[in-house]
Amino acid sequence: MAERYTINMITPTTKNWTCKVQVVDKSRPRDNKDKTTKYQLLILQDEEENQVQATIFSTDITYFEKEFAPFKTYLVSVAFVKEPPLGYENPLNKFIWTPYKNTIVEPVEEVKPPEDPLPPPTRLALATFDTFEYQPKEFEFDVLAIVINGSPSTKTATGKRIQEFIVMDKLYALAIWYGARFISGKEYTGGQVLNVFDSKLLHEVASDLLFEVHQFNYA
Repeated sequence: MAERYTINMITPTTKNWTCKVQVVDKSRPRDNKDKTTKYQLLILQDEEENQVQATIFSTDITYFEKEFAPFKTYLVSVAFVKEPPLGYENPLNKFIWTPYKNTIVEPVEEVKPPEDPLPPPTRLALATFDTFEYQPKEFEFDVLAIVINGSPSTKTATGKRIQEFIVMDKLYALAIWYGARFISGKEYTGGQVLNVFDSKLLHEVASDLLFEVHQFNYA
């Protein structure tokens, strides 16, 4: 049976290890600079809030498509562990992980006996609406927001399906987004930020509609 370790205990020489982790961030699949390989970035966090970047490549992205869901907890066993190439160092951890087809990924509720999931992460770096214009182009960032209204989805003249939401952050700014990427997979591009003055009324409207919104692609 694999021995249980925390993230910071695992090195390239560690054998037969298992680590209990939560997925705290998951990017969209993207191409490398030469457009020869697809890759997908994850940030994993253990019960001590140690974090590590994991990178999935090529056909393994499809292989793990149903795993590594955001904020779900898994037991991960025997991924490749290595130091990142020069120039690709990551501040989260000295090493990076590469899950591949022999890596075992088990949701904690399905193991025997079942285990409790890890609590929600506290190390999220959140951006507020009034900082959107200062974010680098094509940079993905996290937003904590309340959805206060959503319209039915429609199709554009080209057949692309879009949907409009109005969301509010803690500063009571509203944004109208068309296709923002949510954890549920809906995609938006672009938006407009508005100022709102009647925050008390908005609180009454939105009291039970709290959503964590991730991976905004601000255009």
